Amino acid sequence: MALNVQEQKLLDQMLRNAAITNRARDVLRKLYLIAESDVYTVSLTKENKSLPTTTDGTVTYTDSGTTISVFRGDTQLTGITSGTPTTGQFKVTVSASSVTAGAQSVTDTHNITLANSSSCTATSATINLSINAENATTLLRVFSLTKSLQGATGATGATGPTGAAGSNGSNGSDGADGADGADGADAHPNDILNLTFEPAAAFTVNTAQDAWHKDSDGSNAYNAHFYSKTEYDGRCFCSFVWDGSPAAAMTVGISSSVAAGQIGGSSFIKIFFGGGVWRGRIVQTGTENAAFGTVASGDRFSLRYDGTETTFYQNGSQIAAAARPGRFVHSETGADASNIGGWMISGSHFTAGASADQITNVIFLP
Repeated sequence: MALNVQEQKLLDQMLRNAAITNRARDVLRKLYLIAESDVYTVSLTKENKSLPTTTDGTVTYTDSGTTISVFRGDTQLTGITSGTPTTGQFKVTVSASSVTAGAQSVTDTHNITLANSSSCTATSATINLSINAENATTLLRVFSLTKSLQGATGATGATGPTGAAGSNGSNGSDGADGADGADGADAHPNDILNLTFEPAAAFTVNTAQDAWHKDSDGSNAYNAHFYSKTEYDGRCFCSFVWDGSPAAAMTVGISSSVAAGQIGGSSFIKIFFGGGVWRGRIVQTGTENAAFGTVASGDRFSLRYDGTETTFYQNGSQIAAAARPGRFVHSETGADASNIGGWMISGSHFTAGASADQITNVIFLP
């Protein structure tokens, strides 16, 4: 049979005056309420706190508060800070000794939190918590604070003897490979190869700039190109710099056969205007791949053919837009080309309005 209110208050008074711990009070209270569903339990996030204190008396009060939660059975009560608690509520009355307790506030809807304490005037202090649960019973808890005094700094100890030298460490792992070197200085192709222009009358050579351009004759012929007289084994490297001011699209690259009417296998870089900016595209034996990005004045483009496939570069970085390796026709069929690794230029860039330095710093090496 449950105790009435007066009986509960009498028992609370007995437990409050007994010289026992908070935990012991909880155990005794549960013993007489174990058969009832309305058992009150109180929990504190911490029941004591050590306050760091320097030798000059400065106290650190960080984290010197606590949070109080109250349950009736499995039901959590809601804390209030004013008025009288009713069913489902609880209120905390604070009485502090040798310390100033922090202000109360309701947190997480249900709990009551005491802010950090202050003004601790003794080595130890207590904050007594009287908890009115639903105005039906009063539960007591104690939050203790103790100063932790910092001792004076001790004298510096004598220097210990020097230890023995340690053994040599093992060799470190090999470093990563260095970055690829930049392209070498521009060469003079006419000093290395005997290039033939076709048609010769449509081209102008600017030796000072290592540059070739098609004259503004209005022609858009695909075979407006120049190529090497000497036949190679298919391996070659070529590069050029784009000056950023073409009249229209242009195509520059290498071909396995550049004789008139014999287009052969090819690997080209096409520069065209699209979407308001100049862009680049890889063309392989007549197939155009997706654009690989924007093109700026002064960009250097390179093509390296190893006898099987072509690798493309923009400013020294490999272009990864090719749909397949840049194999020439003669590499795929086994047929011999009349000129392997030739250089050709074509496209509407070479119509009227072309200038003498749109393609400059040309390098072509076997």
